[in-house]
Amino acid sequence: SSVLKKLKLNINGFTPKKVYLAGNIKLKNSGLSRQKVEYLTILASKFVTNPNYFYGFRNMTDEDVIKRLCELKGIGEWTAQMYLMFQLNRPNIMPLADIGFVNSAIKMYDIKEPKLENLLKVSEKWGCYKTVAVWYIWRIIDPEVVQYWFMKKVIKDKKIIKEIKKKRKDKKPVFDKYGDQIEEGIDYIKDKPPHW
Repeated sequence: SSVLKKLKLNINGFTPKKVYLAGNIKLKNSGLSRQKVEYLTILASKFVTNPNYFYGFRNMTDEDVIKRLCELKGIGEWTAQMYLMFQLNRPNIMPLADIGFVNSAIKMYDIKEPKLENLLKVSEKWGCYKTVAVWYIWRIIDPEVVQYWFMKKVIKDKKIIKEIKKKRKDKKPVFDKYGDQIEEGIDYIKDKPPHW
């Protein structure tokens, strides 16, 4: 993003130590809000003064990583879950605080009240690969997002993406034809598991 580019320019790179030493003025001049400056400074400070705080995440349970990260001001459950998904590649994360995912899943599966409870029931068929299902749902609602490492293998047919884009323009339900796509993707991952 442009803020990150500006930040890197203003502090000559992007490391915890550089953020820690930068000072609030440089961080604010990079386009960060007062609140983001505070949170980023707290995080950088923790990296610099107590790096052991972040060691061992790969060997911790999802719940323990979330708990540890949420102890830091500015990091909530959603942020911790994104860390688990994108940095630790954990396969079984379902971010119920992600409004885009929740609303899309509810719409795709035509989930009725109580919606969250029924979404949890639907997610049972995803087994311990909820992250994969979430990635698929994000991909279906926004086909232009970053290609995840497994997408190139699982969604090989470019026609699917074109049809999804067309359906989105027509405001037709996306999932009628692709209802099994998530489960097929999960089956693919089960058959050829990556190194989590």
